[in-house]
Amino acid sequence: MKYTTCNDEDVSKLEVKPFYDDSSVNSLNIHFNNTEIEERENNEFAILKKIFNSYDIKASRIINPGCGTGYACSLATRLNLNYVGIDFSSQQIALANSLVNKNERIKFINDNFLNISNYLKNGDFVLIQFLLQFFLDKELDLIFKKISKNYKGYLFIEEGVSTLKNRIIIKDHDMKTGHFYNTQYRTIHDFLEIFSKYFLSLSMISYYKI
Repeated sequence: MKYTTCNDEDVSKLEVKPFYDDSSVNSLNIHFNNTEIEERENNEFAILKKIFNSYDIKASRIINPGCGTGYACSLATRLNLNYVGIDFSSQQIALANSLVNKNERIKFINDNFLNISNYLKNGDFVLIQFLLQFFLDKELDLIFKKISKNYKGYLFIEEGVSTLKNRIIIKDHDMKTGHFYNTQYRTIHDFLEIFSKYFLSLSMISYYKI
């Protein structure tokens, strides 16, 4: 694994999809009943509940791009909300459907994050967790431009952030499939530069202070 820092955007091709389509990755996601996952879910539920109360959020649906195997649907259920999970890996979506009992309030869609605006309704609560790190700046710019154009609702983003002056690019390689993929840890300044173009209200919340 190679770690680099840079001032300019990394323009090497992102090939994350083959990695997540690899069936061997599925085994890493089937840990819904162990103590660590339960503790994580309880922590995230407490955070979301506090955010809903603090900002008086009246959403009826959680839209979760990059949903993977649908872990966050349990958060929506505990908040008594409908849930729509979107992921570009057909294998991850198939696994998500197999792990969730038939429920009219939970839906999984096989599609790309770039098309998220096709599924949004005003008032939705969009939950993005550790997904933006796989996209280039120009792709994020396109995504949020589309979202802000026709959507009025709530957007909650949970991401790893670089505490250095510059973003950190991790160039990783999946040995089984032979594909490379990148993870970008942007700085707070990087995120604000993107978001401030399209959103009227921004609140920075530290996980450790919630």
